[in-house]
Amino acid sequence: VGNDTLFTKTFESARSQTTFLASTTTCLDKDCNTTRELGSFFINGTLAWFQGCTNRRLTEDEFVSRVNEHYTQYSVPAAARSPVPMVDNSSTGFYPSEEEWCKYDPN
Repeated sequence: VGNDTLFTKTFESARSQTTFLASTTTCLDKDCNTTRELGSFFINGTLAWFQGCTNRRLTEDEFVSRVNEHYTQYSVPAAARSPVPMVDNSSTGFYPSEEEWCKYDPN
């Protein structure tokens, strides 16, 4: 849709119901640290919901702090909590650094 916008869509037909989801993500600054997302979900051609939000990239410290705050605020049991900072539980063990990721996705 342009150099600063990503458009995605999915279409599915099952159980006599057809669904369609379309969304856009637009960078609001040159480094894409702030984005705006808009999404529309249709069921059998009728708009079921529309959602918009603005997102801001967090530092790792901000992310960890906010996750822990929410665990406390919502009394999430220790057994139900994901570890933060995240640990490598993937089968490949590959989680690229920010610099490495930029080679794949420069935005």
